[in-house]
Amino acid sequence: MPKVCMNFFSRPIADSLISDRRDQFLDRLSKQSVDADWHFKSDSFPEFSDKPGQLCDVGSVSKFLPPSVTGQVQFVYADSSYLEDRAGLDDSFWIKFNSKKFELRFIVEKVFASYASALQCYLAELYIKDHYLPIIKNQQAYQDLNSVIFDRRHNVFNFYQLNFFDEELCRRAFGMSLGEIEDLLAGKIELVERVGAGLMIGSHLDLYLESIDLIKDNDKRIRSLLGLDVYLT
Repeated sequence: MPKVCMNFFSRPIADSLISDRRDQFLDRLSKQSVDADWHFKSDSFPEFSDKPGQLCDVGSVSKFLPPSVTGQVQFVYADSSYLEDRAGLDDSFWIKFNSKKFELRFIVEKVFASYASALQCYLAELYIKDHYLPIIKNQQAYQDLNSVIFDRRHNVFNFYQLNFFDEELCRRAFGMSLGEIEDLLAGKIELVERVGAGLMIGSHLDLYLESIDLIKDNDKRIRSLLGLDVYLT
């Protein structure tokens, strides 16, 4: 049975403490409509803190999630003398589960949006483990638009069944506001919804897409609707 992956990425605030970011995540999550079995509380979540000589603190949250679901959280050291604006220094949260355990619509409504908002993500994505889309190959077009930003972030031009992008990423990568993206996609794909400071984009939400050809077709269609054909591999 295919494994489903959810990845969440957040830009840490310079000079913020790891322990504070951990507590702030839990506080924001308490205000979300996350399913009870996927909810974390202070006494059911690992302690994270800045440790001398370490660039990050990583911990497993698997035992606090439903059975058979695995999860790992990373908070990075955010001293302003060290922190750079690139993906390798993001706070991140990874989750994996069996596709037969949870319906996709349940994940959309009760988990994904809540985590993306509580973590204040710039990017979140849901995909089948063995079908992660490749890095954009059209590197020249990729760099011509903004050579400084794009190669420092994860595959922001890949669109899966379920995606989240914040306002800053949309402007930096796509050159569009959230409203402009909504206008281009509304009525043409299944889900275009404001979540926190960003936009959740979803399609084919009745079943997980387990065929790489269907996944690529979905990716291509959304990019085309957004006028991002230049980034097609």
